[in-house]
Amino acid sequence: MSTASVVSNDAHVTIIGGYVGAIIRALEARGIATDAVLRAAGVSQAPSNDPLNRIPLTSLQRLAAAAFELTNDPYFGLYAANFLHAANLHALGFAMTASETLRELCKRMSRYFRLLSGASRPELNIRDGEARLEFVFVAASPALSEDVFGLFLVRLFSELSDGKVRPIRIEQRRPSPPDDGVHHCRAFGCPVTFGNRNTSLVFDVSAVDLPLTGASRELAEQNERIVIGYLAKLDRSDIHARVRAVLQQQFPSGSVTKESVAKKLYMSPRTLQVKLAKSDTTFHEVVDQTRLALARGYIENSAMSITEIAYLLGFSDTSNFSRAFKRWTGHTPRTYTARWRQSVGS
Repeated sequence: MSTASVVSNDAHVTIIGGYVGAIIRALEARGIATDAVLRAAGVSQAPSNDPLNRIPLTSLQRLAAAAFELTNDPYFGLYAANFLHAANLHALGFAMTASETLRELCKRMSRYFRLLSGASRPELNIRDGEARLEFVFVAASPALSEDVFGLFLVRLFSELSDGKVRPIRIEQRRPSPPDDGVHHCRAFGCPVTFGNRNTSLVFDVSAVDLPLTGASRELAEQNERIVIGYLAKLDRSDIHARVRAVLQQQFPSGSVTKESVAKKLYMSPRTLQVKLAKSDTTFHEVVDQTRLALARGYIENSAMSITEIAYLLGFSDTSNFSRAFKRWTGHTPRTYTARWRQSVGS
């Protein structure tokens, strides 16, 4: 969704099929024949929600142009948002809806957004009493996409918070529509401006930590693990996701080392270290982050004992696991388990 300098490498940018499929269904609901929609997009059949079923950004660009021509509706994107649901975004959509707060949801979406689209990069920035979910373009995404995904998010945030989380304004990068934004202001429920440097959803800072109704750390982290697996398959250059995928396989064996992970990834330990450094992390940090995510999932999703969890995470004994867990969370596994069960009333 935006930035002043857009990288014109659109031929190599892809979008998750479920997102494009939602727009196609919206066109069909307007009476546009399926064959005409697919022909316009340059795809052979309607895409599924499988994250590995990718559609080139160039196809989305052609589809957007055809949508305006076939419907003669400059506000078609606002209508198409009705057909986009969290399920269209596969595991990331479910992880987002299970997030505990808007802050957590935005950070999770930002971390894994490449599963959805390579065209933009979302960032949550908090300053001057405002929380800005800003989308930075790395490729030329059509105006229709700004309308569809932006309105989808606004509605999702409102639904998950029982209407408490609503934007105070929307700043879009796209050009102003024919009515100067009347339809957009009505749809988004707040002032909307156009021609901005970035596309941003702006909230009062007090909204970012309000509890969301679908909160479930267990479901969020389970779906995160699914997302990580798909990202590892999707982008072999994503070293962080690739390392986490290998770690999840190797933890139960107890033989997790930089050398063993590097060997699985067909590179030297030195190359692995350099690639992680370029991603602003270290092997030790990735190991800790992955173990913590798995530990929370095991504690909240099963009746496993602390000993079993420690084994599955590759620790030699429960004492080492307990010390590590307390360093990560400030609580021992037993204390954390008790607090969590009390919070969910179990």
